Amino acid sequence: LNNLSVSVPKNKEVNVKQNKLTVISKLDTDILDLNLKIGDNILPDGRILRISQKNLAKNEKIHNLLFNYSIDCDKINGCLKLTNRFDGDKITLRKRNVTKSLKKLFNEMKIPAALRNKILIVRDEKNVVFAENVGINKICEISENTKNYFTLEIIREK
Repeated sequence: LNNLSVSVPKNKEVNVKQNKLTVISKLDTDILDLNLKIGDNILPDGRILRISQKNLAKNEKIHNLLFNYSIDCDKINGCLKLTNRFDGDKITLRKRNVTKSLKKLFNEMKIPAALRNKILIVRDEKNVVFAENVGINKICEISENTKNYFTLEIIREK
């Protein structure tokens, strides 16, 4: 059962390739370009991207896991958009301290090629800010000088 692809209800496709099973949402359009707002942003695949704005009180600590989904508001250039990945997109991850292309990161993470264009990318007017399943760009991470921040939460369809 290698290299098998089957369409199933709810606009999904099931693939078996190299002994790995993946379920892909087939979007009506391949191009994703949405302006994001604070609150619930409904995504074409039925999920919700919830953006909450919060104030960071002096000496308040943020749980380490939240760093992967929190962005310093003052480090954002312009408006946030939700897009597909673009050729040449790069991100610097907090823990790695090295800039890599999303393509290289997806290869390292063994994300199937068929899924790569479905991964949500949040960007401002200059940079990739967040990549789903990858994390926040170091240039937008929370620091000791952070006053206001956004948290991103992806809510799966029911």
